[in-house]
Amino acid sequence: MLTALLLGGLMGLLGQGIRAIVGLKSMVDLANATAVAQDDVFRAARLLVSLMIGFIAGVAATLALGPDKLSGQTVPIDLLLGIAAAGYAGTDFIEGFMSQYLPGGRAGAPAQQANARYDEIRKELDDLNEKIAHPQRPTPSAPGRSSPRAVFRAKAPIYLSRLMQDFSLTDFQAAGVMGNLGLECNGFTEMQETNPQGGGLGGYGWAQWTGTRRRQFLTWCKSCGLSADDDEANYGFLKTELSGEYSSVIRSLKATTSLDEAVLVFENEYEKPGVPATDRRISWAEVALDAFHSKIAA
Repeated sequence: MLTALLLGGLMGLLGQGIRAIVGLKSMVDLANATAVAQDDVFRAARLLVSLMIGFIAGVAATLALGPDKLSGQTVPIDLLLGIAAAGYAGTDFIEGFMSQYLPGGRAGAPAQQANARYDEIRKELDDLNEKIAHPQRPTPSAPGRSSPRAVFRAKAPIYLSRLMQDFSLTDFQAAGVMGNLGLECNGFTEMQETNPQGGGLGGYGWAQWTGTRRRQFLTWCKSCGLSADDDEANYGFLKTELSGEYSSVIRSLKATTSLDEAVLVFENEYEKPGVPATDRRISWAEVALDAFHSKIAA
C-alpha cells in the first residue's frame, strides 16, 4: 500500500511539475511584458510548495481510486496519467477530496468549485479504470463534464499574457477580452455559431465574427495559410483588428480600472452582441484571470 501511495504521489508531483513549467513560461512572458526582472517574480519556496501540493493530490487520488489499482506488477499508463492530472489540478483536487471524504470538509462557496473539479477528475479516473478492466466495453461520456471550462483554463492564460505584451494591457484588462471570447466560443470549443439568427451562416471563430468580418477572417486565414480553427489564426486576426480598425477598443480598455469595466468595454465596442449576457462574460473573465494567476503562482 505504501508503494502504491508513493507511486501515486510521484505521479501527482509530475502533474504539478508540468503545471509549474507552464507557469514559469507565463512568468517569463509577464516579466518581459512588464519590464520586471525575472528574479523579482520567481520564488523557489512557492515552487517547492506547489510540487508538494501535487504530491499530496496524487496520494489523495490514489486513495480515492483504491491503492490496490497501483499495487500490481504492471500499472496501466492511462491510470498513471489520470493521477498525474489530479496532481496538475492540485489544490482543487485536494479540497474536493476533503469535502467528499472528511467530515466537515466543506469550506463554503469556494469548496463547491473545488468539489466540481474533484468530481470531474474522479470521473475521469473511474472511466479509465473501467476501460482498463473492460477494454471491449465502450466508456460512456460523462454528462455535465466541464470540458469547455478546462480547455479555457488551459488556453486563456497564454493569450491573456500575449495581449498584455502586445498591447501593454494590465492583467484584468486583458482578462476582459478573454472573458468575452470565452462566452462567444464556449471556452475555445465551438468555432461555428450554433442556431444563427436570420438564416445566415452565423459567426465563426473565437469572437464569432459575423457577415463581412467573418469573410475577412476566413480570407485572412487563407492568405496566411492557416486553418480558421487554429488558435494562432484566431489570435492573429484578433490582433490585426485591434491594431487597426478596432484600435480604439484598446485605448478604451486602457482607461478601465476594473475587470467588470473591461468586460463591458470590449463587449460594447468590439463584440457588439445582440444578446449581451454581460454577467456570463464577466464570469468567463474571472475564470481567465484566476487561471492566469494560478499559472504565475505555480
